[in-house]
Amino acid sequence: MRYLLFCNERYYPKGGWNDFISASNDVEELVRLGNKELEKAGAESSDWWQVVDTESLLIVASHGLPFGSSAPSRPHTITEP
Repeated sequence: MRYLLFCNERYYPKGGWNDFISASNDVEELVRLGNKELEKAGAESSDWWQVVDTESLLIVASHGLPFGSSAPSRPHTITEP
C-alpha cells in the first residue's frame, strides 16, 4: 500500500504508529475515511488527519494539524549511524 492514514485528537494523540488508521493505494479513499473519523462524536473523536505517501515520505493530504505542528510537510531522510 502506497498511502497511510493517521488521525486522532489534537490534544491527546496516541503518537506515531498508534495514530495509524488505514492504508490504501487510493488517496481519495483515505481522505473520505479521514473525514468520516472527524464526523464521529464522543470522547474518541479525531480532529486531525494526515495521508502520508510512503514513496516520497510527504504528507499529501491533511485536515487540521496535530498539536505543536505548524511547519509544512518536507521530505524526511533516514541516515545510518
